[in-house]
Amino acid sequence: MLDVWPALPILIRVVPLDDEDLDNVLAAIEHNDRISEIYIRDVSNYALERIAATMLRPFPEMTDFFLVSYDDIVTDLPDSLLGGSAPRLRSLLLGDIPFPALPQLLLSAPNLVRLRLEDIPSSGYISLEAMINCLSLLTSLEELIIEYRSSHPLFDQPSRRLPPLTRTVLPVLTRIFFDGVAEYLEGIFASIEAPRLNHICIKFLSPGIFDVSRVSMFIGRTKPFDGLDQALIHFNRHFVEVQLSSQKGATGGLSLVFSIRCIGSVWQLQRLSWTDSSLTPSFGDLERFDLREFQNRLSPLWTDGMESAISKWLELLRHFTAVENLYLSEGLALCVAPALKELTGDNVNEVLPALQTLFVERLQPSGPVQVAIGEFVAARELAGHPVDVRWWVRERGQNQLFRELMMLFT
Repeated sequence: MLDVWPALPILIRVVPLDDEDLDNVLAAIEHNDRISEIYIRDVSNYALERIAATMLRPFPEMTDFFLVSYDDIVTDLPDSLLGGSAPRLRSLLLGDIPFPALPQLLLSAPNLVRLRLEDIPSSGYISLEAMINCLSLLTSLEELIIEYRSSHPLFDQPSRRLPPLTRTVLPVLTRIFFDGVAEYLEGIFASIEAPRLNHICIKFLSPGIFDVSRVSMFIGRTKPFDGLDQALIHFNRHFVEVQLSSQKGATGGLSLVFSIRCIGSVWQLQRLSWTDSSLTPSFGDLERFDLREFQNRLSPLWTDGMESAISKWLELLRHFTAVENLYLSEGLALCVAPALKELTGDNVNEVLPALQTLFVERLQPSGPVQVAIGEFVAARELAGHPVDVRWWVRERGQNQLFRELMMLFT
């Protein structure tokens, strides 16, 4: 049917791909010299095998290639996919699909702008050396996502190696998202520099300690956290996330996000204390600190373990020596208020010594949170370091994190 049309570029976009559409997609792919874009999501293993078998020839006009599977077990893509060459490719997304020969293809795609490898299964593991070699040639890359489903048994422990004498510069890379083993990312950070990077999101598969100094080298700065003056910590049943950014945009939009997977309140706080030991210099410069739970829901694991977590909360808060404004979501206030209550007498100013204002989401006029915070405020007043308490609600649909309601709580 396509033969009756002029030789126009062909764009294939199918979401989801079902059996009825498969034959039409395969027929279109046969016109490999005219394909400009392929965007197929929710593809079965059966359909994926048939599609891959028709894509072993060169696609000289291909600029965008998106392929995402929904099967847990997927056959590896063949080594000769796209004829092993993609000179005009600008965007590549593979989701839940192993492609061991990907480095070979990337070496032939010097104009790549976006590389997204999501939920990579173990059979699709790419060695650190191969990944670094590929990235060193992708000087047009602006966005990089590497997301491993699990750690690989053959991981080559890059932390044992000496850093390279010269580092490759990716001049236009602005965003990176990584989910995997900390040492793998450190190896990339030690070998590459991205001076225009302004958003880093890191999630770790294992509790390994990440050397934050690698961030400094990666973004080409002596001190990567200069200008970052606010922190937001999200707590969820399965992970805890730390976001560092600037209130006034003084860092050119730079933000850093670290996420650690774990379960249970005390365990999350312990993991966070391991992480924040390397972030302590930046925590000490923060002026605003927000603590909240995801989706306005606090896991029962948190409220059930509040008493045993009090010391951990104080250990965490102790790092924020310059914080003037502390924001507590409604759920987290139930956990943090009992810890603040413990600050009395001579040690009342040892934690959050610069605190001036405490914002509590939907603070009620009575209840355990109000009582605990009242005792903390009274102790600070006696020590000569008064703290105002204000009620606030989260801003909906705005860029700013919160909307402050200037209502003095008495």
